[in-house]
Amino acid sequence: MLASALGCNALFDIEDPKQTRRTDVDDEVSGGVNASDAGLSCVLTSNCPRDEICVFRVCSTPCDEDRDCAYRARCLRTEDGTACVFADATNCESDDDCPSGAACVDGDCRNRCGEGGDDEACLGDQQCDQGSCVSTNPEHEAPPQLDASMPSGRDDDSETDDDTDDSIVDEDERDTDDAPAEDDDTDDTLGDPGTDDSSGGECLTGNTHCSDGQVETCNDSGQWVVTANCQYLCDEGECTGDCKPKDTACSDDTARTCDETGTWNDVQCPGTCQAGQCVDKCTEGIFDCSAADRVECVSGDWVKSETCPFVCSKGECIGECSPGDTSCQDNMLLTCDSLGSWDGGVACQFACVDDECGGICKPGLTRCLDPTTEQTCDALGAWSNDEECPLGCQGDACVEGCDDSAAPRCSVDGRSVETCSGGVWVGSSCEFACASGVCGGSCVPGTTQCLDNATQQTCTVTGQWGSTLTCPNACVDDTCGGSCKPGTTRCLDGDTEEVCDDDGEWTLFNDCAGVCTADACTGVCSPNDTRCLNSTQEQTCNASGQWTGTTTCQYACVGKACGGSCSPGATQCFDTSAEQTCQSNASWGTPSACPFVCTGDKCGGSCAPDSTQCFDGTSVQTCQSDGTWGSATACQYACVGSACGGLCKPGATQCADSTAQQVCSASGQWGPAQACQYVCTGTACGGQCVPNDTKCASLTAVQTCQSNGTWGAASNCSFACVGKTCGGSCVPGNEQCASNRPQLCDNEGVWQNNGNACNSSEICKVNAGSAGCFPNPPYYLGEHSRLADDSGLPKDYLIALPVHFDSKARIQKFGVIGRSATPASNVVMALYTDNGGAPDSLVVGSVVGTMAVGEVEMNPSITTTVPAGDYWLAAMFSSTGSTYEGAGAGYVYAADFGYASGMPNDFPLAAPVPNRAVNFYLLVQDQP
Repeated sequence: MLASALGCNALFDIEDPKQTRRTDVDDEVSGGVNASDAGLSCVLTSNCPRDEICVFRVCSTPCDEDRDCAYRARCLRTEDGTACVFADATNCESDDDCPSGAACVDGDCRNRCGEGGDDEACLGDQQCDQGSCVSTNPEHEAPPQLDASMPSGRDDDSETDDDTDDSIVDEDERDTDDAPAEDDDTDDTLGDPGTDDSSGGECLTGNTHCSDGQVETCNDSGQWVVTANCQYLCDEGECTGDCKPKDTACSDDTARTCDETGTWNDVQCPGTCQAGQCVDKCTEGIFDCSAADRVECVSGDWVKSETCPFVCSKGECIGECSPGDTSCQDNMLLTCDSLGSWDGGVACQFACVDDECGGICKPGLTRCLDPTTEQTCDALGAWSNDEECPLGCQGDACVEGCDDSAAPRCSVDGRSVETCSGGVWVGSSCEFACASGVCGGSCVPGTTQCLDNATQQTCTVTGQWGSTLTCPNACVDDTCGGSCKPGTTRCLDGDTEEVCDDDGEWTLFNDCAGVCTADACTGVCSPNDTRCLNSTQEQTCNASGQWTGTTTCQYACVGKACGGSCSPGATQCFDTSAEQTCQSNASWGTPSACPFVCTGDKCGGSCAPDSTQCFDGTSVQTCQSDGTWGSATACQYACVGSACGGLCKPGATQCADSTAQQVCSASGQWGPAQACQYVCTGTACGGQCVPNDTKCASLTAVQTCQSNGTWGAASNCSFACVGKTCGGSCVPGNEQCASNRPQLCDNEGVWQNNGNACNSSEICKVNAGSAGCFPNPPYYLGEHSRLADDSGLPKDYLIALPVHFDSKARIQKFGVIGRSATPASNVVMALYTDNGGAPDSLVVGSVVGTMAVGEVEMNPSITTTVPAGDYWLAAMFSSTGSTYEGAGAGYVYAADFGYASGMPNDFPLAAPVPNRAVNFYLLVQDQP
């Protein structure tokens, strides 16, 4: 039935036209961060070297401003700290793609600021541009593609015109020719991975080069600093490659060799692949690896022997853990390396719980909750297990009864020796540590010290100095810190020099006497500064920081420049109430107030103009402009002090404002405002609350005090009422899933972990408002049940079946139900995106499978997780594909595409065959 439908291809006049390729490939499929700019990969900040921060799954250098970062990198503020991020790693589609503390603005993760241009919300060398913080230096905003005017440390012709995302190309589509493709314009003059292949010339800010497999960038101080550790190789100042040159590997029957560009070259073996080489037949009885499977050579063919629990290497199952897993060992967080071995680990500050650092105290320690109760830090690093102390609690532990003959012992914290005296253990502090009841050691466990100015050392539990750590900048106050290497200098500006002190911090060394160039002071003065050569001559500093030339002043040289505007000793009226005297430097001195008035050029009069005095108890006099008293004038109420007064009747009250009351004094004046408990209404205090005060009416509602001092109606909060105001980030009692762990919103409106994280066979879901861990078995999508009709799918035809993912899931197997093993046929399968109900772009392909009766299943070529949505499951056969078909949702075909061409990146334009289905299926498993 299907074969006859395929014959109708010519009727639709569709031979080989292509659909437009989508360019917005999903991040989860395309691979995420550009590896050329990435440092060490990470999941948590604890995975990174000390003082580095995990941002965009890359260990990133802390910073204060953009100028602390390498070329093409800028400073981004997150909740975990402020760190350098490369411009091409910050692409986003929503705020969920950005680290906490940053937001997605126009496709980039940035810090938000005021819409009006509030630069104070941004870092020092950033500015507010349309609601987001942007660097004032364009070199820190540069994308990967730059013109020749920008320093990059690599040639312009290093870019390629191939825009295909290799991370989703099927293994069989790789070029098997050992020589590079002729249309690839990548510079072939690649250096050795361990040498400096682009270090020519002096260190210019922003330039990069390679050194021992690391990318070094020239910073603002003209120093080469390491900005990335390359996983495979470093070429022309960038991390590149998919493998280490000269490495070999086998992928089923494909031999792979890594060339000098770090690219796998694949060769399909006519026989089999052994140790990265094609061989006719394998040697009987030997073992090799195929991914995680251990395979044995039986009768010249490789046969699966077992699946290694962790890692398969050189034909043997090795390791004790799965690469990338984390585990707790005592207080150390261990990470499983690529060979399945636990690394040396990172010491947690408090406790290692559920394979990550956490807690607020060190397990096993005790403390006194009060004089009679002891608390113990449990294995989760939390204070619990309250214990009543019969003899009281002292020194962080219960006072214990004992036998005076008992041998001395160490305290629980290992810091003191305890001796039994009078039936009670008495502690004696050790200088360092206690071991076997005796003080000893040379340091306090857990403390650190600076072994030298750049090396930190940590004290072990036995009080001995243990492992060392080389600091990125300096070792200060017994721990790594600082932002620069001690002793280096730089110019802060044209006349100020900075020096990196012993603490590794840039400090203001001094204002240069002359100018600051090439990171050092020179000259004796600042350009354009002036000074007095003597009392009548002025000198000016030239551009070289040297004093030159003299100028004779009109009056005098005062301070650093010519000045003077009067004769020393002369006086003048500054205004009607102050007099000035000309000083010896020929300038008018500070105005001096006259006792009364200033007339002519000096002080005079007998009163200050407009001042008043009481002529008698009922009249007042006012001083005239010439400083003499005028005629007496009667007051309305009384003359008090020196003026008419009386604004009220003594003893009367009034409201000074809505919160205070005033009382009229005996002199007819309103007294000072006296605060009311709540409000002042009419002329007296009253009410029951302070206006605008708030209180929580319930966990989710707030009340506000009205202007009359009474509580208003309750108003619902968006989330929770905390303290006296609305706050929090969730509604108390609500539940959700985060990082595959149930969470519960507490009474403060804050999400809290509610139980352990779901294990590897479970997934966290919210069911009827409750979050919990549910079984997460793999399941089938597509047509896994055998259909009713026999089908012989013709060779070289690309046939697709629609499938829908309800949630994000990882593809475990591609599959087809085989009806017959004859004629012999190979099959390849692939998953395509959906574009308006038609197949569009390749997501991931399968390895090659051989048709047989029943389930024929194939692994995906690469491990792939896809988001929920509509997709198309496609297959193509090297000869007739004997399977089944039946009624269904319809599928799409393309005439005679060609099996040998492999799965295309873009699905050819094709017409649907309605209401039919084919036995294609996927085995998938949901992901958190």
